[in-house]
Amino acid sequence: DKEFTFLTNLILKILILIFLYFGTLYLIGFFISPGNFYGSWNLINQSEYIDIPRPTGLARTCLIIFIFSTIYSTFYKNYNNFFIYLSILSVTFIYLLSSRTILFVYLLYLLFYIFNYCKNINQILKVFFKYLLIPLVLIFCLIFSKQIFKERIEDKIFSENGSRLNIFKSLRTFPDLERKKKVDFTTGRIDDWKQIYFNNEKTLYGNGVMGDRYLIDQTASNAIFYTYASSGYLGVFIFIIISLISFYFAILTVVKSRNRYDNPNQLASAFVIIFLLMRSILETSYAIFSIDFIVFTLCFTNITYIKINKK
Repeated sequence: DKEFTFLTNLILKILILIFLYFGTLYLIGFFISPGNFYGSWNLINQSEYIDIPRPTGLARTCLIIFIFSTIYSTFYKNYNNFFIYLSILSVTFIYLLSSRTILFVYLLYLLFYIFNYCKNINQILKVFFKYLLIPLVLIFCLIFSKQIFKERIEDKIFSENGSRLNIFKSLRTFPDLERKKKVDFTTGRIDDWKQIYFNNEKTLYGNGVMGDRYLIDQTASNAIFYTYASSGYLGVFIFIIISLISFYFAILTVVKSRNRYDNPNQLASAFVIIFLLMRSILETSYAIFSIDFIVFTLCFTNITYIKINKK
């Protein structure tokens, strides 16, 4: 128990540091760019030395932090205020980053949280106040602050340097490119999946690591299609079995934890696994070695290990 608790806390602290550092960069990019918060990634992703997470990746990190923070704030009363502040900050960034998948899973989790842990109308109102009203107020203040400095920063940069800075040219054309790409609710992913399915000649064992790049020269944005491109039907079979097993243990942990709160780490881990399973529909997620994979493996271990008592 001590080892798993240590590893879980360590990973969570690393994720919080990642969130705070890159979240700050996103805020800076938002204030000095003409676009929205999501589009600020185009501005801050100019460094050759730092790999900046995409908005969907940072939103993923925020939701993992939010899940753990809300569970901890419910059961660890000594650190209640800290986790409440952290959960409010993380959910504010979830709204700002505007990832549809993350927002959908967040709303589902919030409804489940209210149904299981709010015993009266006052507690329900507190949840709405903390995780809906306060983040919206913070976002309004952020947008209002940007408008105040708009003439001083944005207009001055474009008027003096806009014709010489390619970065601002790309920012101006970015929304048009996005509108052309969004031909369906999956943002063009269905066409990519069709190409992977029909172009893959090695259907049994696949094309090796990053087989999606080999077939369509970009990510598959789906865990099963990535597995199909990389390791064929054999890999897909193994991947589906692992996913079903993890889903079973996650649901079992959530059901058992409705009346037992002796291990919040297990409960939070179960929710994170369900979230990563849903995210794998529109992202490669834990199918490759990444933050998703590390978190998935740790959470899966948290909910499946067998405690051995020495006599």
